[in-house]
Amino acid sequence: MSYRSVNYLAYRVSVAASAAIAYAREARALADESARADVHAETRRAEAAAERAKAALARCYECGQEGQDGPVIRVADGRKFAWDENEATRAVVRQCFDAAQSAREDAGKALKGAQVVSRVL
Repeated sequence: MSYRSVNYLAYRVSVAASAAIAYAREARALADESARADVHAETRRAEAAAERAKAALARCYECGQEGQDGPVIRVADGRKFAWDENEATRAVVRQCFDAAQSAREDAGKALKGAQVVSRVL
């Protein structure tokens, strides 16, 4: 997978992490409505995946710099981040993307599992 810039790849880390967190929230809502142990197990899987995605995003931010110029990811507190276009930064951000994308997929699968189990009587 090739991206035009490190900044765009960092943006994709943010998107994957946001999706994982949303999936975990939806699974938690299902678990809160259900007494089934298997729904709660799937929810724990989704929440663990969301935590991995958050950790990947935090690692990604560690190699970025706050700035006002260029393409940036805007974080909740209003700060903006940009990443240098060099191979070392690209490698770190790529690892973060792979981790966040994997966590997003895991959270999505866990959510689907929770949805299926919650429909079974």
